[in-house]
Amino acid sequence: MYKLLISIVVVEDQPPQPLDIVPVPLQPPPISIDTGHHFVTAAKEDSKDALIKWAKNVAQKLKFTIIVRRSYNGGDKSRKPFFVLECERSGKYVPPKKKLKAESTGTRKCGCPFRLRGYYAKETKLWHMTVVNGIHNHELDTELEGHLVAGRLKPEETLLVNEMTKNLVPPRNIILTLKERDPENTMSSKQCYNAR
Repeated sequence: MYKLLISIVVVEDQPPQPLDIVPVPLQPPPISIDTGHHFVTAAKEDSKDALIKWAKNVAQKLKFTIIVRRSYNGGDKSRKPFFVLECERSGKYVPPKKKLKAESTGTRKCGCPFRLRGYYAKETKLWHMTVVNGIHNHELDTELEGHLVAGRLKPEETLLVNEMTKNLVPPRNIILTLKERDPENTMSSKQCYNAR
């Protein structure tokens, strides 16, 4: 036979003890910047290059750059011609297969969902563009100075840099000449040294 023993201890004059509450670290709210309404257009163009150039100019005014992720001109009849434009920070970093000397490499890629898509209508023979996703998950740059994509040289600028380099012109003078010819040029000194 088993006996059940219950003991009750009453402690008086002590306030109730709070439970151990562990504070949960707060994550900053996710960044969500909507720029899609700037790209909504009813414009239809004869060439896809005109639409892509327009979209890149709008993006530069908003202080980010876009790249052509995919493009198809309609070589076979099974698919319609199209192009896809994305923020340059879309996708994820793919490390090189070879070991690098410096292991501390960084990336600008953050999986940005911003995407535009252009279509070709065979009936009208015109290109039009739609916004698939106009939201960025990162802060937009304050300046495009030294930006990788925006600072690329145009073919005529590359010829000028090569010719000035042959004539032993210092890089700072090359940059000044480029910026005098095109005030929109965002090339940095590092990009100038790399182009030489």
